[in-house]
Amino acid sequence: MLVIKNASAANLSLKPRACSVDKHGQCNLDIVVVYQVKQPACLFVNDTQLTCTNNTELNQYTYSYNSDQPLVFSLVNQQSQPIVEVEFLRLQLSKFRRRQRNPWSLF
Repeated sequence: MLVIKNASAANLSLKPRACSVDKHGQCNLDIVVVYQVKQPACLFVNDTQLTCTNNTELNQYTYSYNSDQPLVFSLVNQQSQPIVEVEFLRLQLSKFRRRQRNPWSLF
């Protein structure tokens, strides 16, 4: 989910955008957050401040994720108002494998 309050004010992207959870429901990976703002802002994950910037150029932050909690990354301006929010997706993979061959045969 991407929520943009003012599209011309900021850009925020995550790499990767999602992870597959293990059998315990956890993800273990590094998330690269790339963002650009036209005003002083701080980068948050959920309610925790990660970093702040006055730089209007492209910025990058690497976040190590090792948890079973959902993540929402956001850029917040100096008035504590969110500019952009991006949700990190957690995917539950199927426990069953697809059959390797079709159950029918011509011979």
